[in-house]
Amino acid sequence: MYVSINNTKVYNDEPNAVVVRDWTEGVIPLQSFIDKGANLSSVNSFGIGFGDSSSTQPGGEGTIFIDDIRLNLPPVE
Repeated sequence: MYVSINNTKVYNDEPNAVVVRDWTEGVIPLQSFIDKGANLSSVNSFGIGFGDSSSTQPGGEGTIFIDDIRLNLPPVE
């Protein structure tokens, strides 16, 4: 599973994230996008994907529920 902001993708570190049967929180620090060169001052696109976005072959089927998507500022030190 990956999240993309302005076409910059960050992959989930947990390979089994899409097969867990219980609700699971997934956290991706915004710094991960900054480290890959994303400009977060002008977000034009946001996406969630599974597998390899360059492949046209489906990898499986099922239902995934995604809720409570948030963008949080880092804590003030």
